[in-house]
Amino acid sequence: QGHLSLAAKARQDNDVVVMSNFVNPLQFGPKEDFATYPRDLDRDNKLAENVGVDYVFAPAGEEMYPQGYNTYVEVKGEATEKMCGRSRPGHFLGVTTVVLKLFLIAQPDRAYFGQKDAQQAIVIRKMANDLNLPIEIVTCPIVREEDGLALSSRNTYLSAAERKSALALPKALNAGKQMIEKGERDAAAVRKEILRVLESSPGVRV
Repeated sequence: QGHLSLAAKARQDNDVVVMSNFVNPLQFGPKEDFATYPRDLDRDNKLAENVGVDYVFAPAGEEMYPQGYNTYVEVKGEATEKMCGRSRPGHFLGVTTVVLKLFLIAQPDRAYFGQKDAQQAIVIRKMANDLNLPIEIVTCPIVREEDGLALSSRNTYLSAAERKSALALPKALNAGKQMIEKGERDAAAVRKEILRVLESSPGVRV
């Protein structure tokens, strides 16, 4: 549903909607879950059709990266040095390389990304700006479960106990949001409250 919300927004804004469906090996580390990442192209195609997608581009790995492929795109600097950039070396090089290739293939006027992957959206916007790409990067709100957990294909990996612990994330973010809405402008104070909520939640380590 998270990805479909992007397609639905694209349908509202555009005459033609193209959706990519490609599990990109370049953005997975050697010990990550590329082999087990959920894939169901037939189901995805039906869901895409239901929300009005006109075309689905679902290339094979060898089409995107044929033998001898050796060209990569990398955003350097603060945008990629922290968080996922620090804990997943090479991840954003894989993201920017495949996204630029998809942009060149599809030639879109707009491209839609979710706020759930906020750092990814920032990196892609930086790449588009730096390379003067004539594409509007649109970020869309996070889609959540009824209990507040952000929708993600990787949620299926969580045990019942882990899923319960994961609810500390939206709880902590909401605590920070409420402080800001009440007028708090001290970022350190907001951060302290978010950390307090996380650290007091069973099963969570900061």
